[in-house]
Amino acid sequence: MGAAQQKLKDAGKILMFDFSAPAVRMLKGDRENLSKDSDGSVNPQKVVPRAVRWAINTTIQAAFPQGMDRRDGKLWAAWTEAMEEEGVLIIEVTKGQVEWLKKHVGNDDLKTNIAVAQWREALNDYLESLLLESAVEQT
Repeated sequence: MGAAQQKLKDAGKILMFDFSAPAVRMLKGDRENLSKDSDGSVNPQKVVPRAVRWAINTTIQAAFPQGMDRRDGKLWAAWTEAMEEEGVLIIEVTKGQVEWLKKHVGNDDLKTNIAVAQWREALNDYLESLLLESAVEQT
């Protein structure tokens, strides 16, 4: 198998992305706000997954202020579909999706809302660890 074929095969490898896994830290007020459900109940287990979803959404919005081409749009559409169900913490994504997200989350020149700075760093570290685990499994 040639190098190009191997890259395509690798990009299609399935990884398990856990919205609750990044080591997100936050201020008390953010924690309280993110734990509230629309019915007024409080669920502390939803705080980190909500922060991760917010960090992903904010980062991608900042990365594409003028909109996306179709290729990026397809990848983003897959992420938005995966993020739709708030109760789902672990999803299957391709390695290519993770690499695409990591490229934008890890972009040092990208300016995002200051509220998600730590969350973005935690997400970047988590994406990096997912990709490293994937590389180790291949060897």
